[in-house]
Parts: sequence; C-alpha cells; structure tokens
Amino acid sequence: MVRRGGDIPQDGRGPINSIIPVTDVPSHHGPDVKAVMPELDIKTLAVKVPVTYGHVHMVNAELEQDVEEEEVIEAFEKNPRIKLLEAEKGFDSTSKVHEMMRDLGRKRSDMQETGVWKETVTVEDGTCYWIHMVHQESIVTPDTIDAIRSMLGVESKQRSIEKTNNALGIK
Repeated sequence: MVRRGGDIPQDGRGPINSIIPVTDVPSHHGPDVKAVMPELDIKTLAVKVPVTYGHVHMVNAELEQDVEEEEVIEAFEKNPRIKLLEAEKGFDSTSKVHEMMRDLGRKRSDMQETGVWKETVTVEDGTCYWIHMVHQESIVTPDTIDAIRSMLGVESKQRSIEKTNNALGIK
C-alpha cells in the first residue's frame, strides 16, 4: 500500500521529500480489515508518500477457482461502488482522478468509489493482481450510511445501497 503522508489540513507534515516505510508489519490496514472479515487471510505493508489525496493499493489475490481477466473486469464493472479507471484515457495518477471528481461536481472532489486501474487487472497462475485507489476521507461514507440504515432496520440492503448511491451520485 502507498498511503498519503497526511490529511489535507496537516500541512505541518510537509512538504516532505521522502518515502517513509511503515515499519510495523503488518501495517494496521490488514488487522483493520480482519476486524470485520476475520476469515480473510490478508497481509499488508505500507509506505507513506508526500500526497494528501488517496491511498494506492497493490493487490495480489489468490483465487479459489480459475477466472479470466475479462470476468474480473466485468465483476468490477457491475459494482457501482467500483469505478474502473483507464490510464490510457488520461487517468494515470491520483491527481488526475482528483480532477475528474472535481469536474464531475463532487463536493470536495470526493470519490466514494474504489478506483481500479483497468489496465492492471491481470490473472496469472491462480492469482489476480490489480492496483486500486481509495479517497480515504470519503470511501467510508456510503457504507457507513448503509450500516446505520441496517442497524435501524429501516431499509433492505439493496434498497439502502440504491438510495445511498443515488444521493451521492454514485452510478
């Protein structure tokens, strides 16, 4: 994982001219995921870089069955909370994705979706690889809204997701 050096208002952390390895192994990210998905076998490492918009994750997922890259891409495309990004169409960095969110009229350039670079989706020898980005300040918003509705029992899962996606402009 390549993570931002600090939150946007934390300008006291920079400018920095370095990449800082997170020396706790695993980084806190894997144990955080295991807190909600204890069955997941996940290992994480991280470095901090001098940016404020987003984390980038490089994923190696061991597959339980054979799939083709096209099937993985299709699964990503079907999920409205995953946005496929194409470097060849100009979205080859987190800063360009940030600008896209601004151009879409997203408040604070929020990106509630996980952005997967389509070109990076690769399946080889039972492992699926991809690179994705998350805007760590807004990625949690839709799921938090849906979790509150679920805890209160006011909407079905699918109806809550639809309402949240519609309200936030997630397509």
